[in-house]
Formats: sequence, structure tokens, C-alpha cells
Amino acid sequence: MMNIDSDAEDRIDAVNPFVDPDIIFEDTDDLGWVAGAQYGEINYCGDWMMFARYKEVGANAVIDGFADADTFGANSNSLEVHWRYRWADNADFGITYFLNKVHNAFGFLLPEEDQSKFQIDWMFKF
Repeated sequence: MMNIDSDAEDRIDAVNPFVDPDIIFEDTDDLGWVAGAQYGEINYCGDWMMFARYKEVGANAVIDGFADADTFGANSNSLEVHWRYRWADNADFGITYFLNKVHNAFGFLLPEEDQSKFQIDWMFKF
């Protein structure tokens, strides 16, 4: 994920010419990355898999509407750990843990907005 030509500084200047955009935006705001690992693969009944991944997404790296809502979209750091088991030929059961750290417009962490949650999935194929 990378936004090559973010126009955030121009947009700030248009709205408020008295604010120095260098104070608000860093070069890293245009960058997002993810790293993770997966073990196992689900093909048959009784198979299981798990993965873990860590994401850092800058404020201008993605459009919020296209980002992952479970991890707060842009301007956040998140850890995701997932386990899934196929208990029938057409049904999977999964558990996911999310730990999300949110930043404000200035890039500072907002501890009161941090979120830790579990998500349970029960998936069927028809």
C-alpha cells in the first residue's frame, strides 16, 4: 500500500493557509505496510489453519472506505491473529483477535481509542 502523490498538504493549504502542513503531515503518512505468517491450509474436513499479521497504515495511504474496517482503516497500527477449522465439508468455524492502536490527525497515539476485540465467524458454503 502506498499513495505516491498524496495531495494532503495542498488540501490543508486550501482550507487553512495559516497552518503549516509540515507540522501535520509526515512523509510516512503516505505509506502502509503489512507483514505476517500463515500455518496450515484448509482443503478437507478436519483441516485447520492460523495466521498472524501486523499492519501499519498511514493517514493518507488508503481511502478509508476501501480500508479494512476491522482494523480502523487508515492512520492505525493493528495486530490480527486468526484461527479457522473446517468442521464439515461446507462449514468453517473461525476466531479472530484484533488489537488496534489509533492515531489522530497529527500522528499521535490516542490510547482512549485503542480497541481489543474478538470476532467469531461461522461460514457456510452453498
